[in-house]
Amino acid sequence: MSDPTPDKELSKVVGSEVAAGLTRWARSNGMEIILPANGWTARGFTDAFVTSLIVRDPDNGDFSLALKVAGEHARSERETHEKALMEAPEEFRANHLVELEHGVIELDGGRIGYFQSLAGGSSRVRPVADLSSAAQHKAAVATCIAASDGLTNKWNTAPFVTRKSTVREFLRREVGHLSGGGTLGSLGRWAASTGWGDLNGRPLRVTGEAVRERVLPDPLLLLGEHPLGACEITVHTGYSHGDLHLGNLLVPTDDRGTRPERYRLIDLSTYQSAGPRSRDLAALLTSGLALLWPGLGPTYQEFLLDDVANFDGEVPERQDKPVLDLIRGVPGVMTAEATRRGFEHEWRVEFTLALLAAALRSTTHENLDPELRWWFVQLAGRLTARYLEIEGVAMSQKPPVEFSNPFPGHRPSPTTAASTTSRPDEVPRLRGLLLGGMSTRDADR
Repeated sequence: MSDPTPDKELSKVVGSEVAAGLTRWARSNGMEIILPANGWTARGFTDAFVTSLIVRDPDNGDFSLALKVAGEHARSERETHEKALMEAPEEFRANHLVELEHGVIELDGGRIGYFQSLAGGSSRVRPVADLSSAAQHKAAVATCIAASDGLTNKWNTAPFVTRKSTVREFLRREVGHLSGGGTLGSLGRWAASTGWGDLNGRPLRVTGEAVRERVLPDPLLLLGEHPLGACEITVHTGYSHGDLHLGNLLVPTDDRGTRPERYRLIDLSTYQSAGPRSRDLAALLTSGLALLWPGLGPTYQEFLLDDVANFDGEVPERQDKPVLDLIRGVPGVMTAEATRRGFEHEWRVEFTLALLAAALRSTTHENLDPELRWWFVQLAGRLTARYLEIEGVAMSQKPPVEFSNPFPGHRPSPTTAASTTSRPDEVPRLRGLLLGGMSTRDADR
């Protein structure tokens, strides 16, 4: 039998304030907290995290659970998780969601925690984000594809429902739905501080190794007052996790290998009953690209911009196979279902815009390599170009702005060292667009 974990050891995993509150809760309830032999911690892009722990109940023994720790908002997030469980089909809930255990735990420092059960799964689960070695990439991609199939065919079993939106409204909601406020949050701040939000519709000119020069539309073009932003689109709605990055997707991994079909979705705090079905698939794809991207050479990384934008077209066999499988596999099942129902074009538009929003959000993630964040800026531009192509609209004829990586800590290259991010004579100050007036209060629930 394992011994209870000393506060000092627990503090190394969850921090001293969380450890103190957790220990206090356990003692007041006659329980013990134990660190598992092969524990894991999943962190997203905020100070919230999920970590594996063993809770020892003197009456019922040990249970392997996942502890979610976040700020006061986690109280309502737990309620949202409960709603997701109640609304899910029974089989999907049992096989792919995680149950809630115990109640809300008051922690120090204004934070709270709650446990999610891994019952029915394996204690040797790992976030797919941890499958970072080249040897594990195939399993990581297979899990993403299995999850995308489950989202489409096993979770969303209710009748197929669509609604109308404008391009601008859709993008603003998708970019801002995780910010918790009425603006673009960290995207607006980064755009203001780096200069790439100041283009006022002017294209970007970027240079590379495989593609010596690439001219891309302003990545923020469609969020502003461009006439295309007012165009109506069809949005396919259904159950949506809302924050399905690879830290929130678990998969059993042990001596028998990785079992993608036994994936589980954790942290359902951003669940919506009628959210865009493109949201989770776009998050899965961009998060998967972030996992695979470091293992690709500069040439592959540049060509990848075009391949992602052409997700439902012919992708040349020039990328590593896991990347090809990811690009085609994640949206593939939903593409087939939408096509079967006569919505092929509408889905292509929606998923292109959902990917654009996911790419823009990814530019704000400070835990990513600066080169990868810059790649996501370019991907957002390429996806904007793809939308213009779909609608048969030419790119702006304004003179392009020379632009290079604006993020701190990037590695200058000879091809980009002469570029600038914010020449006063070329780039006006940031429009008020990014810093206000983008309400997310009307987001679907």
